Amino acid sequence: MKKAFGQVPNTSYYELGHLQIQKVDGEFVYIAPVEFSGFFKWWNAKTTPGYFTMSATDSADNPKFVKTEMSYTPSSFFGKQVERHMRMAKPELIFYGDVQLEIDDEGKPHYIRSYGNFITARNGFDVQGSSWSIQHREN
Repeated sequence: MKKAFGQVPNTSYYELGHLQIQKVDGEFVYIAPVEFSGFFKWWNAKTTPGYFTMSATDSADNPKFVKTEMSYTPSSFFGKQVERHMRMAKPELIFYGDVQLEIDDEGKPHYIRSYGNFITARNGFDVQGSSWSIQHREN
């Protein structure tokens, strides 16, 4: 996917995020978000331009850049950092684990994170669901 990174506008502002596998529209695909490469890059750009997708079953498939601006990301800062955004929206929930980018069947990106309760003395976690953050651009 790094070779296809040239498709991203203003490439010096961004870097490739964590690669993960997901089932989208009945097909297994790799998803990699485009993340900010630092505070001042975030300050100037405000949104990331999209994410990459590639088939997980076809070794001949090339990465495709999906252009969709995201303002809430793990590499954003202050109120636009997705973990902070989720915590502020749902302060009563106990979140566990890292946020992950999920793509719905229409190709819209959402960051999700598990929530639930600790079993005993933080030795286990009972997951009760996942919370998600809507991605949109605010002017």
